[in-house]
Amino acid sequence: MLAFIPESPYYLIRKGKDEEARKSISWLRGKDFNVDAEIQDIKESLAERGREDRDATVGMWTVVTHWIYLKPLLLMVVVMAGQQITGANAVTFYLVTFFLKAGFSIEDSLRLAPLVSVVSVSIV
Repeated sequence: MLAFIPESPYYLIRKGKDEEARKSISWLRGKDFNVDAEIQDIKESLAERGREDRDATVGMWTVVTHWIYLKPLLLMVVVMAGQQITGANAVTFYLVTFFLKAGFSIEDSLRLAPLVSVVSVSIV
């Protein structure tokens, strides 16, 4: 479904693709919307954010040495290691095969596998 949705106007303007951004805004907002005003607002917002981003850049050393950044990094590593150690990734990979061996039809197996994957991701 996402293949049919245009890129974000913010992204397109950041990449210098103003004409594509114009088409994207028209698609999102409708033909009667003032596209030029929206593009100007986006450019102003990006310019302001650019000034803030230059002051707020974080390097790799900062991520490793400051607890505010290190805590979520460690949490992510622990969760990913837990998935590998418990075999959750292997089970997810072979879900369709497991359902087929359990006697489900191929159609049911293909429907159930994504459902189980979504449930397992939402639990973590």
